[in-house]
Amino acid sequence: MKNILAAFIFIFMLTALPAAAQKPVKTGVRIVKKMQANSAPKIKSAPIPLTTKPNKSVSAAAEKAAQKIRAKRPALFSKKDGHVFMAVVEADPDTRFSGTVFEIEYNGKKEIYGAMATHVIPSNSHNMFGIPRHFNATVYLPASQTNGNIPQSLLFSSPIQEANDIYLKVTIPAEIVAAFPISTFDVALVKFSAEGEKLLTPFALAPRVSKKENLHSVGYNRWRFSFIPQRHILKKTPTTIYTSMPLPHVERVGMCGSAVLTPQNELAGIHTGSRIDCPFSNDGPTVSYVTPASYLRFLVKAYHNGGKAKVPFYLAPGHFMKLDISEYPISFQLLDENRAVLLSDKVHFHFPHTRLKHLLQEFPQARFLRVNTHRVTWAKDAKALLMTPDKQPPYKTYLYDLQERKVINHPASSRSK
Repeated sequence: MKNILAAFIFIFMLTALPAAAQKPVKTGVRIVKKMQANSAPKIKSAPIPLTTKPNKSVSAAAEKAAQKIRAKRPALFSKKDGHVFMAVVEADPDTRFSGTVFEIEYNGKKEIYGAMATHVIPSNSHNMFGIPRHFNATVYLPASQTNGNIPQSLLFSSPIQEANDIYLKVTIPAEIVAAFPISTFDVALVKFSAEGEKLLTPFALAPRVSKKENLHSVGYNRWRFSFIPQRHILKKTPTTIYTSMPLPHVERVGMCGSAVLTPQNELAGIHTGSRIDCPFSNDGPTVSYVTPASYLRFLVKAYHNGGKAKVPFYLAPGHFMKLDISEYPISFQLLDENRAVLLSDKVHFHFPHTRLKHLLQEFPQARFLRVNTHRVTWAKDAKALLMTPDKQPPYKTYLYDLQERKVINHPASSRSK
């Protein structure tokens, strides 16, 4: 426990968080635990009040640079609208998280959903600080665009004057209807009430994302609606788009769940975290993580199929297997052609794709890969998305043929569902 607290304090000192943010919330503690088990962890958005004043410790030069970046935002996103929403923690109304509204076609019909980061949902029943399955999504809508068509039941407060427009604060009943585990794709799917859905303006999914494109993002940081331009793509893998992050840390905390967009303002992906140092250059800027928008399709499929959907899970170059959207790997073994174990290793958080690539080179005699998984399930009160305790036996065990490049068994759950 002492090590966890020490690491937590170090991270806060390093990133110069304000006093109002320095509280040991569940999200931060969970991040520190996972940082201890990973050499290159993500830094998730801790729950920070939007009303917090800027940190005086931030250099004047950094703040001036941030102001210039904010001034470059295009007219389309110069103000809040129904493209993005906030999820507010009931126990602390000043603590809010970003969310993105998008549109997708399913079975020939267009449907509207929301997306947010899974890590804002409580993951155990002992600390319930976060967003439960049922919550109210908060949206600020320009009065000039609503034409008085907002139901009174959704209006939360009096109109707010900001810049040259008047905004109406609207709360829309919402439900998290599907979710990837934090350690896989870290994105959850949100469904809004029918009357609230009509007020939203969804993004279209980008059909493709070129590495040559400069992305930008919109969402809410700790103080305000935020636009971040010039998010250069540093690297793309089958599971993640790595981008630059031009704003200082204090300007981006709270952006997890926000929209990352192409130059055509189509949804490229969902921002899920960042890291202070960049592994792709010796002196590069902070690297951020984006889950590609294509994975939202699997969540929508799960919503329409009783929570069940198979998603391609990347193992190593040229190797994929399909997992249920609720599953996450906990360990793996390399086996020879006689199924004797050559190596066994735990998955501490994210699946070690690069390590497995090197292990396959180190053990050319390996014929099979055995992958053990746990899964996430909702608590009975629907206030937490529970991870399986480490001491539990695997939920499923897959045997993957490295030569044939396919799973050769079809495992059933090893315990009651």
